[in-house]
Amino acid sequence: MAEPQYTVTSDSETIGEEKSSSAFPETAIGIDFGTSQCSVAVWNGSQVELLKNTRNQKLMRSYVTFKDDVPSGGVSNQLSHEYEMLSGAAIFNMKRLIGRVDTDPVVHASKRLPFLVQTLDIGVRPFIAALVSNAWRSTTPEEVLAIFMVELRAMAEVQLKRPIRNVVLTIPVSFSRFQLTRVERACAMAGLHVLRLMPEPTAVALLYAQQQQQDCR
Repeated sequence: MAEPQYTVTSDSETIGEEKSSSAFPETAIGIDFGTSQCSVAVWNGSQVELLKNTRNQKLMRSYVTFKDDVPSGGVSNQLSHEYEMLSGAAIFNMKRLIGRVDTDPVVHASKRLPFLVQTLDIGVRPFIAALVSNAWRSTTPEEVLAIFMVELRAMAEVQLKRPIRNVVLTIPVSFSRFQLTRVERACAMAGLHVLRLMPEPTAVALLYAQQQQQDCR
């Protein structure tokens, strides 16, 4: 079954509520979005099930490459060599860049990464770009995350055989309110409605409690 194609909505475009006409009950997926890797899970009625990509992997690398006409991420695309990750065509570390301004030390530290990170040091969003055919292709952390979320959503829909509109994401405890809104914005650009942004320690505690309950049965 071919993965459905989606379009990432522009960051400047207003997004309305997406109404589903599906006969299926609403299903939410959970995404643990890490700096270098991510995973997607769903509650199957009795336990949490980790979904796999087309390469039978439960853990996927968190990056988006712009080397082709259509950007693709670590969900459907596999870099053939580490050189491709270092060539400037792939953008990663989205989790560290999203929602940060160009005066942030984390942003300045990211200038050492292979893709382009430029700052004006005036408290605005940093400029990032990928190297595509010897030219810089500008983008934003929100757009990169949205492209990646589109692939995760398509992967889940193929396996679950139903449309996916709702998502629960794990986020670092240290994220500011503005960073949280930018994560929500990226999800909206990918056609996903955020039910909850769950701090990572909370997610771990809930999983442990659920496993303890199962062991006691």
